[in-house]
Amino acid sequence: MVEFTDPGEATALRRASVRALGELGDPAAIPTLRELMSDDDRALAALAATSLTQIGGPAFEVLHAARAQGREIGRIASAALHLASLREMAGVQRCVT
Repeated sequence: MVEFTDPGEATALRRASVRALGELGDPAAIPTLRELMSDDDRALAALAATSLTQIGGPAFEVLHAARAQGREIGRIASAALHLASLREMAGVQRCVT
């Protein structure tokens, strides 16, 4: 799946591959997703950050480190972390009600 994230691939294929990496939840994808957070395709970069939240665990360390960098990558990481916390709160609310 990682090979389909290369810049030479079609945009739709790259984005679908990044989504799939998150859904698979394999920590082996973390280095690739971390690199893609700096991609020129800002939508792809945001998908990479979101996929990191789906992997969880050590991927959150990558997002926190990126957030501390500031700039665009920091904003993307902050947004992904915020969305992850909202998903978590929604899951807790469903369990309580």
